Amino acid sequence: MRGPFILSTGWERIINMSIIGITGNMGQSNYAASNAALTGFNKSLAIELAGKNITVNVVALGFTATDMVEHLPGQVKENLIQMILMKRFARPDEVGSMVSYLASPSSGYITGRSIYEKLRIPVNGLGRSIHRERLHSPALPRWIE
Repeated sequence: MRGPFILSTGWERIINMSIIGITGNMGQSNYAASNAALTGFNKSLAIELAGKNITVNVVALGFTATDMVEHLPGQVKENLIQMILMKRFARPDEVGSMVSYLASPSSGYITGRSIYEKLRIPVNGLGRSIHRERLHSPALPRWIE
């Protein structure tokens, strides 16, 4: 069976959005597991589709300053902000800029990546943190795994 699927143009972008699969969240293990699976799926799909000039990436920029986040209790927001290196939530235009970049012809070489906001996540409440490493690219802002 053939149809007008994504492979028809030879130059496409697949961009998925996720966050809980990278950080996890209390009471959301099922959601975190499915998002972590999405990240692995994207990496495998990127390998399969790279030869067809189709890029596959995940954008996981964490909590964004939206109405949903605005309604969180003050202490919850403050605790979240303390884990974010920039000490603030992402702005919707920042997330949109990253997605626009990944959808543009300029990002044709970036595939199989999970682009995320670097977090300091407490481990076992002992004050230690996990520092996620990242690559540096002049074409990208501060997120890339």
